[in-house]
Amino acid sequence: MHKLIPNLQKLRELGAIETYPENPDLEYVVSLAEDLEITIDQLIYEEVVADDLPERISHIKMLVMDCDGVLTDGGMYFTKNGDEIKRFNAKDGLGIKTLMKAGFQTGIISAGISTGLVEKRAEMLGVPHVYVGQDPKIEVLEGWLKKLGLSIEEIAYIGDDLTDLPVLEKAGLAACPSDAALAVREQCDIVLETPGGAGCIRELVDLYILS
Repeated sequence: MHKLIPNLQKLRELGAIETYPENPDLEYVVSLAEDLEITIDQLIYEEVVADDLPERISHIKMLVMDCDGVLTDGGMYFTKNGDEIKRFNAKDGLGIKTLMKAGFQTGIISAGISTGLVEKRAEMLGVPHVYVGQDPKIEVLEGWLKKLGLSIEEIAYIGDDLTDLPVLEKAGLAACPSDAALAVREQCDIVLETPGGAGCIRELVDLYILS
């Protein structure tokens, strides 16, 4: 998958470049690759990550997830009777279970009004920490950390929208699905290839946290 624009965003965030053209041409790409001492293929097709990412991943002890747009595709679905339904991905479920079997803590923080669906999904997976409500996500997480004796640097967080930014800015590892909001993608250490609700949690677990 083409990763040029996300890589340019990440390079700007890391301070490697000050800015980049809206529509980079071949001359720009070739010149930048030479300046960075990487190949053109690496710049276009491989994800740019911070040099200290492997070390930070090694300290992760808990994965905390947003729900809508991460565990689901973010769509709103209703039955004929007006009851809300959500579509979850089985691959994500197995990834979460695998992570917990490896000794990691897990949690879900969802902004919204509880209909019981998020809590039910968490119960099915065995996720012990769940919050659905209007409190700021960072405050909810900080409460969990105090109870668990963990630091924010030991948290991997995956979110997709603006309400997730306060957590993403502080987490030891910040990740998002491929279709996350632009401001979120620019903040994250890892922009996954998979969109929300399509296995992005499984990708994060398999290719990064447990790799």
